[in-house]
Amino acid sequence: MLELAQQLSRVGVTNVIGAVRGTYVFERAAEAGLPTQHVSIKGSLDLIGILQLLRATTKHKINIVHAHQGKTYWPCVFAKKLLAPRVKVVFHRRIQRRHHCYSRAHYRFSDAVITVSKAVAD
Repeated sequence: MLELAQQLSRVGVTNVIGAVRGTYVFERAAEAGLPTQHVSIKGSLDLIGILQLLRATTKHKINIVHAHQGKTYWPCVFAKKLLAPRVKVVFHRRIQRRHHCYSRAHYRFSDAVITVSKAVAD
């Protein structure tokens, strides 16, 4: 994610890394000179996390949110559908494991899903 953000920045695409302040991703992004925004999503129904996400998308005029962790998928869907429909949501899936129907349903509400392999996509 950080490498992609750095390369996109080099060709003029603005990126903002949303992560918990003090985490590896947040600190490495800041060291690389990438804009950062504290966003802490603790679970699927974390209202404070959803509000932080909405605040970040508004403040930075974000058009696309890339969600890299499963616990952030539903908050991204809620933010998009309820309050920020202009924002596109892309989920990244790297692991192959079975989902419950609750966690599978969010894929239908995303604008795109990127997986590392066909096996993970299936």
